[in-house]
Amino acid sequence: MKNKLFALTLSATLILGSVGVTAQDGGKLYINGAEIADTIIDGDRVMVPVREAAETLGYKVGWIANSKTVTLTSGPSYVTFEVGVDGYTFAKTAPMPLGKESKIVNSSTMVPAELFSEILSYDVSLQDGNVYILSTEEGTATVAEKNGNSLLVEDSVKGQVLLNISDTTPITDAEGNSLTLDDIATGASLKVVYGAAMTMSIPPMNNPERIVVESQPQETPDEPAEEPADEAESLSIIGEVTEISEDGHIIVTAEDESAAYPVVALVVTESTEGDGVDAKVGDKVEAEFSQMMTRSIPPQAEAYSINLK
Repeated sequence: MKNKLFALTLSATLILGSVGVTAQDGGKLYINGAEIADTIIDGDRVMVPVREAAETLGYKVGWIANSKTVTLTSGPSYVTFEVGVDGYTFAKTAPMPLGKESKIVNSSTMVPAELFSEILSYDVSLQDGNVYILSTEEGTATVAEKNGNSLLVEDSVKGQVLLNISDTTPITDAEGNSLTLDDIATGASLKVVYGAAMTMSIPPMNNPERIVVESQPQETPDEPAEEPADEAESLSIIGEVTEISEDGHIIVTAEDESAAYPVVALVVTESTEGDGVDAKVGDKVEAEFSQMMTRSIPPQAEAYSINLK
């Protein structure tokens, strides 16, 4: 999914609205060859309905009414934007302008097609007002850890993904020579063709269709191991429960707006202690959580303790 659409060019007839075409008329949205919805033209941009497009690509679409914010979630990938504002955020990056703000047209939130090329890195092309999105489900990743028949990889877009490797998973090098799981070293750079199903766990799990080992880490002479730096074993937050996600995560917004982590999604496990593990929206809590967090917005972290205040 590395190929991006860097410029959207429209024919003069569409931009000027001649030949009976109005400024709001467009073409069709196609995803992987299937017709999904109508598009519109707004100035020099082709706009697509974000819910239909995102849900077809496997994203969960959310709506935060008080801030008129749309959220797109798929595993660790998290995109947000405010309706009427030309600023689109991926994970913790700064809002990225795409040259056109989102807007609501006939009850549908319309976004520029560049959202799917520049922000989500899909292959996108245009022709006479039609938008074609190709979901190749390919990614580039680095092997972070090997464990049995699994590879924990750091995908450049998806973040951490746990790949379950079977005896029939094709593995090759860049020249097409067959390899085995034993040939893949920690630190290797991979091209991954993901399977259709991606779990919503942390990290998400996937059964890849194919793996290409593009490069292996260079061997270096043994060096004395460095002493690990002292780090805090946990972080804390005091605030109000503002949401309980469908996965049961407790979303807490800190009462201190300048906190390092103003919003945290607390993942409750069997070892989570405290009388706040069953907290409801509106409850005030104090929580201790792991410093190991996802790169999503809000970041997700295992809760060590949650107590009502």
